[in-house]
Amino acid sequence: MRRLFSGKRSAGGLTTVEVLVAVFIFNCVSAAIFGFIGNIDRIRGRAVFVAAASRLAADEAERLRSIAARNAQVEDSSYTETVSGRVFRVERDCIEDDTPPSFVPQAREPLKIELRISDENRREAAPLRFKLLLGRDDP
Repeated sequence: MRRLFSGKRSAGGLTTVEVLVAVFIFNCVSAAIFGFIGNIDRIRGRAVFVAAASRLAADEAERLRSIAARNAQVEDSSYTETVSGRVFRVERDCIEDDTPPSFVPQAREPLKIELRISDENRREAAPLRFKLLLGRDDP
């Protein structure tokens, strides 16, 4: 009697198990690639946000320098600004000096300012915080 399954393969074909293993490996590799693409897109979006926020912080620092040059009072403020089609909210808080007054003349401490810049379109994202020091010339 002739054996139906002799264990020998024909030269030109693949078995079902080999095809299933190949499909499984292809799916695993594809899922990994799509996962990397998703992470790369998320990281690129964050990098664009950080670059725009850093530019806004640099602009605000220049604005504060011009205010200080005119010996004007720096106050808390909040405003929105559009950069490259994205709307950002900029909040400026002046941090009060908590050292007690002294009778001995001392150089005044620089004004501490905190900037919080957030993306209006993505409210769930944490805002970037910048700490600035603004020197004072007045006694």
